[in-house]
Amino acid sequence: MTIPARSSFWDLIIGDPGPNNLFAGAVYDRGATTPHVLRLTIGDAFFPLLRRWATTYRGDNVTTDQLIAMAEDISGQDLDELFDVWLFTPTSRHGPSSTRRCHPGTDSRWCCRIAG
Repeated sequence: MTIPARSSFWDLIIGDPGPNNLFAGAVYDRGATTPHVLRLTIGDAFFPLLRRWATTYRGDNVTTDQLIAMAEDISGQDLDELFDVWLFTPTSRHGPSSTRRCHPGTDSRWCCRIAG
């Protein structure tokens, strides 16, 4: 699926969509894309993150802040900007301006470059 950067699809703040937009398509589509972007950003640290997350919080109610803290701890990266763009701001301000193959010729992974 390709959504133009200026589409209203990007205007919704999916981390807090409000009651009228809780089940909007953007919440599901962008929400599902966020872990994928996290995986591309932190690489192989994503898999220990999943294991520790499941072990630590099994059966608990958790927050996005807890996920961010654990992902930063395991990856050693500051991930605030990633989550701000994908969950807490109307992304059209940043615009997913282009996609490119991360490693041409080696696999089918794609990157999304966010224009700042």
